[in-house]
Amino acid sequence: LTFRPDPADPAKSRMEFRLLVPRQEVSGMDEVQWEQNWRKNWAILEAVIVNEDIPMLRQAQGAIESRSAGTLLIGRNEVG
Repeated sequence: LTFRPDPADPAKSRMEFRLLVPRQEVSGMDEVQWEQNWRKNWAILEAVIVNEDIPMLRQAQGAIESRSAGTLLIGRNEVG
């Protein structure tokens, strides 16, 4: 997932998601199987993002915007 801030509105952002997949020729699958497999994987990815991740992120953003949220430390578990 890639998130990019909206250049005009700090309350908005743009999200892009993509899958990197092997070419059909090197996947060991025939063309029909390959197409079905990656369409199914895309649908699963999209469903999780739309039905789980985005609602959770909206709730988290609402909590962060609350005046009672306290101090927020970002990146503490980052390595490097």
